[in-house]
Amino acid sequence: MKLPFRLGALVHPLLLASGALVACGDLKSAGPGGEIGSDGGATGDGRATDDGGATGPGSKGSLPSGYCCTADSECRDRRCVAVGSGGRMCLDTCRSEAKCRRRDLTFVCSDKTPAGGFCQPPDAAFTCLPQAQYQRGARQVGECCAATGDGNAGEECEGNRCVAYDEAGQSNPYVCSHWCELTKDCPSGTVCSAHDCVPANRPYTCR
Repeated sequence: MKLPFRLGALVHPLLLASGALVACGDLKSAGPGGEIGSDGGATGDGRATDDGGATGPGSKGSLPSGYCCTADSECRDRRCVAVGSGGRMCLDTCRSEAKCRRRDLTFVCSDKTPAGGFCQPPDAAFTCLPQAQYQRGARQVGECCAATGDGNAGEECEGNRCVAYDEAGQSNPYVCSHWCELTKDCPSGTVCSAHDCVPANRPYTCR
């Protein structure tokens, strides 16, 4: 996946929902260790310069680790679990501690092997954060985004996910995405691959 540290071994083949295999390429997310991440249009401290002004998971299910949830569909990595006495909360996938660090909290990665694990609270006393405290980004699928290399990645995107698709000899830009199961879950001009909506055209540009 397209990573700030170029960890090229962690890749996912791009499959169109129709079942057709796209020419050899890698769907890459912007965070370290193959995780979701972005920071396009950011200020010097990594904060996104534009946001949606709306709070909560939204229709794309964009909540990151630590926020209270009632269903997997509310979480950007589609994992809502009961953690100790802290209530049901979203947990991001991770392959490094960096993915589990944000400005508002620091979790730990349960498994830093290539198979990956989930961001976990550092202690049993952690209580999930109210959904209303999460402010969603405004950028839509296909709009430009960039890596931060930590758990803040994706914050400028409505779906809180940022990925890129590379083909041999070609690097495509990072674009905002959101979780999907099928191409019908994605906007026109994009396809669902490795649970992300990505541009159908090759090569592509971001907006």
